[in-house]
Amino acid sequence: MSEASDFSWSEQVPYLCVCGTTYPVERQRWVDRDAEPELHARILIDGPLRGRCPRCSEPALGRTTWLEIVPSEAKATLVLGGHQRSELVAALKAHLDSIVHRSEATPGWLLQPRWRFEGGRNDESPSRQLAVSLIDEEGDSGAMTVSARKPEPDAAVPRPVGARRSTSTTASTRDAHVAPMTLEGDVPTVRVALEEGDRARWGSAALRVQPIHLRRYGYPLIGVRIVASYLGETSICDGIVDVADELANEIFTRLSNEVRVHIGLTDLEGNTPASREVSAPDLGRNAALCLESARGVLASEEFRPGAFASAWTRLSQEGAEARQKTAPHPLAPGDFMHLLTPRESWLALEALDAASDKSNLGQLLEVDGLPIGEFEAIRKRVLKAATEHGLCAPRRFWRRVMASGLAEGAPDYARQLASHRATWEAEDDDLDEDRQQAAWERIRGLCVRRDLPFPPELMDALGIEEASRPTRAGTGSKAAAGEIEVASDIENTPPPTHINGILEPQLPLEHGVAGLGEAGAMVSLSQAFGALDGAEGADMLALLPTLAGFGTQAVPALVSRLDSPRREVRQATLALLSLAPDPAAVRPLVTRLYGEDSKVWTDVARSLGSFGPRVLGPITAYLRDRPTPRPGDEAVLRAARAMAEVAVGDEEPGMAQDAVEALADAPQRAVSRAASRALATLHDVRQAKAQVLGHAPMPEVTQVRGFSRRIMDALGLAGPLARPQEQTQVIDLGEIMEVNEVSEELTELDPEEIESL
Repeated sequence: MSEASDFSWSEQVPYLCVCGTTYPVERQRWVDRDAEPELHARILIDGPLRGRCPRCSEPALGRTTWLEIVPSEAKATLVLGGHQRSELVAALKAHLDSIVHRSEATPGWLLQPRWRFEGGRNDESPSRQLAVSLIDEEGDSGAMTVSARKPEPDAAVPRPVGARRSTSTTASTRDAHVAPMTLEGDVPTVRVALEEGDRARWGSAALRVQPIHLRRYGYPLIGVRIVASYLGETSICDGIVDVADELANEIFTRLSNEVRVHIGLTDLEGNTPASREVSAPDLGRNAALCLESARGVLASEEFRPGAFASAWTRLSQEGAEARQKTAPHPLAPGDFMHLLTPRESWLALEALDAASDKSNLGQLLEVDGLPIGEFEAIRKRVLKAATEHGLCAPRRFWRRVMASGLAEGAPDYARQLASHRATWEAEDDDLDEDRQQAAWERIRGLCVRRDLPFPPELMDALGIEEASRPTRAGTGSKAAAGEIEVASDIENTPPPTHINGILEPQLPLEHGVAGLGEAGAMVSLSQAFGALDGAEGADMLALLPTLAGFGTQAVPALVSRLDSPRREVRQATLALLSLAPDPAAVRPLVTRLYGEDSKVWTDVARSLGSFGPRVLGPITAYLRDRPTPRPGDEAVLRAARAMAEVAVGDEEPGMAQDAVEALADAPQRAVSRAASRALATLHDVRQAKAQVLGHAPMPEVTQVRGFSRRIMDALGLAGPLARPQEQTQVIDLGEIMEVNEVSEELTELDPEEIESL
């Protein structure tokens, strides 16, 4: 019986798959709609059976009797498949028998259920096959033979956008195939049906695999592309999973740790006489990128029902040659290894700029299989050579130059460029006059945009006088130096008053609190925190808005309560520190992250996320001196969660996620593992954050998570459940990696942040 409800009830029953295999499945008998809305929604779509064939991986499908229970309305409804109209009396009798054999008290309304019949859209007929015509958005159709378990959708039953409710068989051209991707055990698996001659070639061919995210088919398709090369011939199989399916998250979580895929070479009858395994150790980050960017597309666009099937059909109609078209501006591992002259660096910089265009970079990393680590190495080589030859990089790379340690800030970058450019022109420059002039103009553009003083070499080369140097409106010396000014709003804070001889600020209570007074009563900082230490339940929650009003003045008192013996006080403290991210709280929070002995450590990680990239240095400092971690190392797991919270919580996610990506290549094994795990779990962390903020339902309400949710309510930070397309706020990693959309107003990282990376 389900622990979530006294009414929900399921049992195991034998199930016969169309492939002839009999195996146990879970059959949901009763469903409490109030207590388990997600289970109820799934059964409305998929039916009451839950299981997957161990032989062919087909899901268990079938419409059969189950009881829908709504305690809040004192209503029970007996739901039957459309083919069971002649079995109503027998179904009612079986229902009464089940009540007799159950131990709980039986309400009267349960003895007299209503009934309804559902269309048999999942009715099975194992002996027959049917051809389904899949119509795409332009009205084109492609015939694809699928199992009879894929009947036409029932328009009366809602289904998730793009979701495919059953698995099709392999669709193929002569040299290219499309097959469903599943999990067998813990290994991502693709089973491709081949004729005997093709199976022999695939059994002997050289194989390579790469994660893919295909964008041009009307729906984001993700999975792996397996390329087989045999005696000069190439064949391709794309293993695809629907990004809207939870299975996609499970598969890509494993791929992001290790790209290892099992390939089942089946005959046309479903037997698997041969199988192989292929891996790509350096493409784990690419797998995480594919999942995140596909979820971003799914969250930002609307797709009509059947969009996944239409995209599947379009892909299946393409041959190997069409699928292997590469990016217009390609890059390959080892490119630009030796850039010895300014002209070589100029051409390399142009090639890197063109390759980093949004659509081109997406093709390189998500389809062509260029490892993200290789791309970053190429970019660093080119930017380093360009700096040494006095060539200013395009604006999209300026932050990369600073973050990679090539310059200590924008002023230092401008000085280096001007000095190196003048040295090369005085010695052995191989740029023509037009490019020499353009190189100086680019340095001038950097200085103007960042409001930097012109280096003497630049002024001599362009004949500029200091008095005529233009400045950028709205910028000042602090921005030029790379500093970030933080404005604080203190208009609502009342002037300090003397209480017990101590100068303290006062604020009115927003809600009445026992021992302090009714709403509107003035209370001092020390009084409010004294009450917090002993407050329980509703009184504690009522205090939080007032405590939040003290802003950074409350930070010392909050930091001192991170060690409170009361879990509720620690959780409230962490939420308040998130609203007033004072640098003084960073070190104590990092200490608490690794020292907290309860699940509250996830609240600590969430609080650190509100501080932005500046906390990455302190978070990783603890890991740098540790020995090589073992799998499941608790410190690595906690650091990864905090890094992920930083990446998803920053208002300018490009900078935060860029910084985490840089840490994935850190020489310290513990740091790189934590950063890689953070990048692989961004979706899960966003979902957990949405659940605490009330933007998504909690699948399981624990004491810690439930109280965190109540704190967000009390502070006015939680909202109603978002619309389905807004529940997952996914950031496209492709956009972040190329830094193509970064605001011109962003200042560079300061030297301390660079050193921490």
